[in-house]
Amino acid sequence: MLPTVISFDKYVSAVRQANVRFVLTQRAEKPWWLEYYSGKTTDIQFGSDGGASVADGVLTDNGYALIARHRPSTTRITLNGDVLAPGELAILPPGGHFIFAAEGPRTWFSFWLPRELVEGLSPPHSRLVPRLRQKRPCIVPTRPELMQALISEVDALRATHRHEDTNGAQNGEARVMELASLILSDCGVGRRADLDPSALTSLEIVSSALLLLHGEGELESVYVEDLARAARVHTRTLLRAFHRVVGMGPIRYLKFRQLNAIRRELLTCPGPDTTVTGIVYAAGGSDLGRISAAYKDLFGELPSETLRAATAGMTCKKVRS
Repeated sequence: MLPTVISFDKYVSAVRQANVRFVLTQRAEKPWWLEYYSGKTTDIQFGSDGGASVADGVLTDNGYALIARHRPSTTRITLNGDVLAPGELAILPPGGHFIFAAEGPRTWFSFWLPRELVEGLSPPHSRLVPRLRQKRPCIVPTRPELMQALISEVDALRATHRHEDTNGAQNGEARVMELASLILSDCGVGRRADLDPSALTSLEIVSSALLLLHGEGELESVYVEDLARAARVHTRTLLRAFHRVVGMGPIRYLKFRQLNAIRRELLTCPGPDTTVTGIVYAAGGSDLGRISAAYKDLFGELPSETLRAATAGMTCKKVRS
């Protein structure tokens, strides 16, 4: 059974266990889909991201999420500014801030681990657990044979859920937990178990700069120098930090954030008095023509077309109810 393809707009609200702001940064090249399987000891998500995007979020569940590529790809992916290479696992702690940035389509899977399993690791991993308890995501290496075994087990568990095989699912969950413990007990994990310190600094710079946008008026009035001042760094340092964490300069990234924010507002319960102009101005825009053109380049339709479709959808729902 093939996954159900969904729109980018539905995808951004479908991801579980985290509060995430998705920013599409390039028109989608491939389909978006997401599957979720909930078991007794773990929850597993499979996703396919159809284009380049940035996911800025915080893990909300009371456990740890492990994330890896599901299928081989050449897409460059970073976590908080550090490259997530094929064969590596990202570990997200509860309450930990993460920014995943990818330059193109990719497929991934994640699964949830209880706190006691991760934090009960043996002493050789003293570098890993303290960092996770500080709410700092980590990237850890995985031996190829262990990663392949893990992918095979989560695929098998996915199949048992589809066929409603309760016994098979329980056995599969036990095998996934066992493999996760083996991976986290590997000596290489204890040596890496961190992000590059300069990447952590870059994340702090980007986060500080973005705080300036809270309550800001026109986005066109924000300059690199303003962001650098907010982050208390030199302009060149700010530029390097943004390129490292989100893959582009701050002004370009803010433009993408603006376009994505406009789309969210256009799709969210439009009323009879909702207008494209009002939403664009509320998002800090002033040049409606330029923003409409950039919006169409990114989403494949004009803002007015998005609003028209959203309004029609709301009308249909009212008629049916």
